[in-house]
Amino acid sequence: MIIPEHIRREIIQAGHIRFEFNSSTPEDKYLKNLEDLADLMMKYPGISLRLCGYADALGSERYNFKLSMQRAVSVKAYLSKQMDMSDRITVLAFGEKDPVAINMNADGSDHPEGRSYNRRVEIMFDNVPDNMDIIKVIDIPEAVKLR
Repeated sequence: MIIPEHIRREIIQAGHIRFEFNSSTPEDKYLKNLEDLADLMMKYPGISLRLCGYADALGSERYNFKLSMQRAVSVKAYLSKQMDMSDRITVLAFGEKDPVAINMNADGSDHPEGRSYNRRVEIMFDNVPDNMDIIKVIDIPEAVKLR
């Protein structure tokens, strides 16, 4: 059976872009995801994004806010390499607010694995075409997940 073009649905998987400690450069394993996202934005010029930057709980609140902004700006710059999309991308910074994983163990000691999931940029889609579904991929192990 051939499904007419106007009925076909496009399914897009989107996850977080993560960063090494004290870095605003996306980890290499996420660069292909960003290239695919840039291609999607070129294909659908109506889509806009909100890039929400976050940090883990190490460091001062002020520093983490600044670093989370740098992370979101870095992702925006990467997406805009091929084509200026600045009018379609909004960057937001949240610092260490809203962690998705534990930053420390119950005894107060550091939890490096959990913190690594909090160093992220979340991608929020706006103006998505009616024939597209965005599936948010959450790759956080249950042992460290907060929500």
